[in-house]
Amino acid sequence: LPCRLVSYSEEQRMKMRILLMLTALSLTIGGSASASPLLYFSNMSGDFFGPDVVTPARGFSTLWLDDETNQATVSMLADGLTSEQTGAAIYGPAVGGTFANGFLDLPLGNFNNQVFTLTSEQVNWIKNNLAYVAITTASNPAGEIGGQYGAAVPEPATLALVFSGLGAALLFRRLRRR
Repeated sequence: LPCRLVSYSEEQRMKMRILLMLTALSLTIGGSASASPLLYFSNMSGDFFGPDVVTPARGFSTLWLDDETNQATVSMLADGLTSEQTGAAIYGPAVGGTFANGFLDLPLGNFNNQVFTLTSEQVNWIKNNLAYVAITTASNPAGEIGGQYGAAVPEPATLALVFSGLGAALLFRRLRRR
């Protein structure tokens, strides 16, 4: 799959982290019918649509997929659109660099933890990285920003931080018992 580098400001990165944490926290507190929902994410930019779309807009979307119930919990954060947003949807099946029909209309604006029921076919598209998300605007009706959903794989530094935190907690617990 083609990979496009997207640069985000520190404020945009912080917003994405907060959105991801809020999504994870709400799913943890709210629970799920599946033992382990799968996390997919999309970094959205105008580059997704090629050189014809010039925009300062950037966005981020998370999709928690429960493949036992065929439910998707979707969150989206976008900033810097050049004109009024006219639509948002998830499209598929499409490999990176190709386009498809929309199969799930999303709410306008930024939103958190909207739950949708999918077909088994749509679940398979997402699981096989064949789905993308896009936002359309009045000035870019074919799409201003978009990005392919991909399975979230923790970075080694993130895993190291998690395990060091767990190790510190276990050490503290052990020392406390003494």
